[in-house]
Amino acid sequence: MEKNSFLSVLGNSLVNALDIIYIGILWLLCCLPIITIGASSTAMYYCMVKCVRHGRGHAGREFFAAFRRNFGCSTKAWFVFLLLILLWLGNNLVRSQTDPEALKVMTMISKYLIVPVCIPLPWLFAYISRFDNSVVDTLKFSVFLSVKNFPRTLIMLLTAAAFVLIGRMLPVLIPLLPGFCCLIMSYQTEPVFKSITAQMENDGNEDQWYNE
Repeated sequence: MEKNSFLSVLGNSLVNALDIIYIGILWLLCCLPIITIGASSTAMYYCMVKCVRHGRGHAGREFFAAFRRNFGCSTKAWFVFLLLILLWLGNNLVRSQTDPEALKVMTMISKYLIVPVCIPLPWLFAYISRFDNSVVDTLKFSVFLSVKNFPRTLIMLLTAAAFVLIGRMLPVLIPLLPGFCCLIMSYQTEPVFKSITAQMENDGNEDQWYNE
């Protein structure tokens, strides 16, 4: 049985559970400006895997270190998806004000836009937290990973949808949900990332906790 299984990490200690909640709350707070959602999501994933799953470092310190380190790439990548999301939302807003033909076209555009928005997102910020690359190549590789590992992608999308549903039904639980959602999703991405990093040459960092 995998030593870092979700149940063992969650049940290892009360400290782990508190760290999961703490990281999720930091994510919520740092997402408030909207434009920082990308950097916040990258930091949450990095901190969740390093601090909670591997027991390395202090949750708060690692979160803000990753937030600053990946801010540029994460924010630029997020702007691309934010633009697509705004176009999709704009379509919904104008539906009641357009003629039938225009509405039909806008609906079709909306359907084609929301698919590429949803599919790569579970991989995007997790990838940024682990690898250094240009924004364009990061976006391309995130799409590649999401398609190549589609069963894992589907599981992550369903997981996110389930947590959103729980949040809508029980708003009081919202501060508790992001961290646990991220932790669960990391069990889909990490095996893929491990297979990539295991094939890479040693980058000079002896503390390669991500391959343990």
